[in-house]
Amino acid sequence: MNTATQAAMLAAGPRAGQRWTAADDATLLQMREQRQPWRVVAQALQKLPLACRLRMNQITKKRRRAERALKAEQDALALAALQRLSVSGDGSGGGNRNRNDGSSNANAEGSNGAQSNN
Repeated sequence: MNTATQAAMLAAGPRAGQRWTAADDATLLQMREQRQPWRVVAQALQKLPLACRLRMNQITKKRRRAERALKAEQDALALAALQRLSVSGDGSGGGNRNRNDGSSNANAEGSNGAQSNN
């Protein structure tokens, strides 16, 4: 660590360079939602402004990743539900294609049976 970095960390406070806690994250999110400047946020957390910005980026990326995963899961569940509805014959018009009333099978078996007996 160079002298300038050490001086900046000392100026930031005793918590500069320490791990982020859940309370730190909550404070960071709350202060940024209130549109507090990075300098003010950093002073409150006793961290460097750059460290606060980087942490915010990490939190934002994690949230986006989680939101994308949740959306993909919801889309898959919705698609599966639609497929079940279309197969079960819910009266929407497309559900009768898999209905088995025996008539088409009887005709197919009868014609196959007649051909095999000949």
